[in-house]
Amino acid sequence: MPESILPITDVTGGLAESASFGPANSMAKSWGVDYRSEPGVFKLARTLIAEEDQTGDIDDLILWYVMDNDGDVYAQGNTGRLYARPSGGVVYDLIKAVSGSTGEGLGIHTIASTRYLLYAQDAALGRVALPDAVSGSTFTDAYQTLTSDDFHPIEVLSNLATIGNGVNLATIDDSGNFDSDRLELGTGFHIRSMSVMGEWLVMGAWRGKNFYTGEGRLYFWDGSYGNWNSFLPIPAGGPSLVVGSPDGLLVVAGGQGTIYMGNRGGIRQVRNIPKDWTQSLDLDGVVALNPGAGCYSDGLYYLGVGAGASSLTAAGNTTAEDVKEGVYTFGSASAYQSASMNLEHRIEADDAGTHDIGCVRKFGPNDLFVSHKKTVSGPTTTYYAKRMATTTTTYGTGSTHAGVVNTQFQD
Repeated sequence: MPESILPITDVTGGLAESASFGPANSMAKSWGVDYRSEPGVFKLARTLIAEEDQTGDIDDLILWYVMDNDGDVYAQGNTGRLYARPSGGVVYDLIKAVSGSTGEGLGIHTIASTRYLLYAQDAALGRVALPDAVSGSTFTDAYQTLTSDDFHPIEVLSNLATIGNGVNLATIDDSGNFDSDRLELGTGFHIRSMSVMGEWLVMGAWRGKNFYTGEGRLYFWDGSYGNWNSFLPIPAGGPSLVVGSPDGLLVVAGGQGTIYMGNRGGIRQVRNIPKDWTQSLDLDGVVALNPGAGCYSDGLYYLGVGAGASSLTAAGNTTAEDVKEGVYTFGSASAYQSASMNLEHRIEADDAGTHDIGCVRKFGPNDLFVSHKKTVSGPTTTYYAKRMATTTTTYGTGSTHAGVVNTQFQD
């Protein structure tokens, strides 16, 4: 019987859940492609370009990026190194190596008309005045005392800097008043990730043996009520990360990369981080993301997924070997598109080895920043700071950075 050829007329279903199941018009496997920016057109995605690696000052895995009003970008690595990337430049300067820090948190806050870069350590909060923080600036590492924890995420809600402080939420107002326990979460719940959803602060918290098998909750606060306003349980477990948008949120939780979407009224499971069906399933592997490896921009949630790490750290190195490493997007870029998932930037195609993605942040149409660590046998480790190409440069046709395999599930 002759084979029938099915023409591909629509791929807007994005990545399927597996080789044998997916929504209409989805692809069993794809990477490095763009079917959203120009409706009706299927093309290659714009590339990620390495701005700097260990040939410069980058010498650890960046876990947090922030951008100041003047366009300067600041970053914090997982050994406490602080970097500055001047607006319009591509060079990262080491401005401070902070002792006792493993990259617990980074943020920017205004106090009495002066902007400060806030950087968290294991049990302290430091600061340095902006703009133009350099290696000779005055850094105050022990600006405030925090409770020792793996992460102290920092978000700004109205006039407050909010800092995850173990089982509490700490705040700094615009007069500089610090409160180490403005809110207290439920007994034993530690804040791992935070984001702003419209006018609400969302705190992703967990309790138990570890964040990916423990109990998970989302706490909501309006910035003025004397305690948190409400909370929601996360069925899959503790959150890897929480990403807010103007009217909703996305959560990646548990040990298999379960994705939820919703708001204060409730969350629903929408899918999981997809597995690579061409590899053997890694039933013991954990799919977990770093708490800074996600962001939202123009209808799309960006998620940085690493894979194949030798051990799971508090940060969230994915140990599962059946997951494709890279930057995934989920959502829709227009009202005429359904939400879908796309592996837009395949990090692992760069070289052999494993890649841990530290941070993914998008500050504007051309300002997608991605950090990752490559480990090859030896072991040899290289750290990268990348940014999406500002021109029309795309992944090369036929390269390992872009492709579609076994497109199916057509209407």
